[in-house]
Amino acid sequence: MEIFDCVDCFQSRPRFRVRQPRPPSESPPPPYSRFSVDLLRPEGSIPWCQVAYWEGRDRVGRLYPVCTPSLNIMGDTPHGDGLSLASLAAHSHTTPSEQVKRTREKIGLGLVLYQEGDRVWVYNRADVPLFINSPTLDGGLHTRSHFIVHKLPPGHILNIFDYDKARLYQKLPVHPDLSHEGPIDRNSVRVSFAKGWGPNYHRQVITECPCWLEILLVPAR
Repeated sequence: MEIFDCVDCFQSRPRFRVRQPRPPSESPPPPYSRFSVDLLRPEGSIPWCQVAYWEGRDRVGRLYPVCTPSLNIMGDTPHGDGLSLASLAAHSHTTPSEQVKRTREKIGLGLVLYQEGDRVWVYNRADVPLFINSPTLDGGLHTRSHFIVHKLPPGHILNIFDYDKARLYQKLPVHPDLSHEGPIDRNSVRVSFAKGWGPNYHRQVITECPCWLEILLVPAR
């Protein structure tokens, strides 16, 4: 039985559904419902997405290609297999601010990024909320005059990208009021740890957030 909960991050935003954590006696939600050693084995040399890690306006480390169906993205301490943001930062020439250090310490177990069929999911394993913006949420960029940011609480999962919707939305023009945002990548999802951004937050743009990810998906065809 699927358990859903409506999370309304601010009053002006449409409600959306995310899955609640299940009791220990039940099978866990995706991605763990199909998570196995087999999913950690390389599927091929062609990635289905690349992950960029940012601290404010500075990109930290290299682009990380994802070729397996799932990827753990963790904070300072590695927790099993996956991508450690601290490891990326260790090879960076930038010096993190105190706010960046404090935020990175809170990431902990971080998140699981998971592709299943024509959908991409994020499962929040951190102790802090995630803030997510995606071109396939809320009806597409042709209907919105501003980017909408969704708050994903700890222990919840959200379908952050839908390839079927992306193929449809790419045929439609971007809303003209979004022109001030500059070039828009319709296959990019942005995820901020602990800090939100946009008209309903203190930070107006994601580059003012201390720790965030850019998930660059292979274009839907």
